[in-house]
Amino acid sequence: MNFKMNKVLNFVLLTFFSIFLIFYCKAQSGVAINNTNTTAAPSAILDISSTTQGVLLPSMSTIQRDAIVSPAIGLIIFNTDCENLNIYTSSGWQPVSTTGGSIPEAAGSISGAAAACQGQSGIIYSVPSVVNATAYLWTYTGSGFSIISGIGTNSISVKFSGSATSGVLTVYGINACGNGVASTGYSISVNPVLSAGVGIATSDNPICAGTSVTLTASPVNGGSTPSYLWLLNGVSVGTNGDTYTDAALSNGDIISCVMTSDYSCATNSPDTSNVITMNVNPNLLASISIATSEDTICTGNSVTFTASPVNGGTLPSYQWVLNGVNTGSDNAIYTDASLINGDQVYCVMTSNANCITANPDTSDTI
Repeated sequence: MNFKMNKVLNFVLLTFFSIFLIFYCKAQSGVAINNTNTTAAPSAILDISSTTQGVLLPSMSTIQRDAIVSPAIGLIIFNTDCENLNIYTSSGWQPVSTTGGSIPEAAGSISGAAAACQGQSGIIYSVPSVVNATAYLWTYTGSGFSIISGIGTNSISVKFSGSATSGVLTVYGINACGNGVASTGYSISVNPVLSAGVGIATSDNPICAGTSVTLTASPVNGGSTPSYLWLLNGVSVGTNGDTYTDAALSNGDIISCVMTSDYSCATNSPDTSNVITMNVNPNLLASISIATSEDTICTGNSVTFTASPVNGGTLPSYQWVLNGVNTGSDNAIYTDASLINGDQVYCVMTSNANCITANPDTSDTI
């Protein structure tokens, strides 16, 4: 009995050792699977050969393929939707060949507005139809972007939220076989909505009649080249510039300016400025006359000359002249007790009033 048991045990151990040696040797030289008892090629870890049978890889639909968790680079499956082999690469699942179904071709250039405003809705972006695409996938790198219609098509209507940011828009065609090459990124500048405005100021006010005066417009959020319309008493007078000059204004004239912003996201455009009412003073003629207290005097007598200014202002200045030589003080009255027969006296008055002509003026001679 013991002898038979030992014989069985020895047979089991020998069989196990033989199997171990077979697998060890195959592991060292590669595994061969065939029905010809040939060994694996030296460079192959797995050598499958047959003239009557093939290798059947895992077959699955695109949905099942995409459900594989963390596929390894190089993983291969047979896609039953496209009827071709798929391999997983760093760019995702790709067909090994174009046999069977084909992935979409590369997407063309995107067309649509290159600038948008925060809060703007209904902007259309489109791309030419992609061959083999059954749907389209749009992506945007900025924030606040949403598709409001046309999801999955080659033409979409989008909305940018009130806090949306600039970004790059791309699209590519997709079908059951995989994703096509994305379009070239299309940059979109998203700008805040700003209120436009304009104010005007004048170089002088009040002015004298006939004086040239320049008014200047100061725009707010006018953009790069705003346009201007100057109005005088409600009638267009100015050219399309930020200044307006006029030398023929009258008292009470009213000037304003209408500015139209070219900033793409401006509100309150066009905007009308503040109103400036011009104070235009008439031009006045300055003059002076003098009189003496005595027409005939005796030698050594004191005589007084008095100046009478016209439009002299609040503080005119006086220069008395005796026989062509300046004399006296800056006063409307000049007194002298040393005059002799034939002496000549006159006065030069300089007015400090505004809008004065013929200033200074010289009196008659006594």
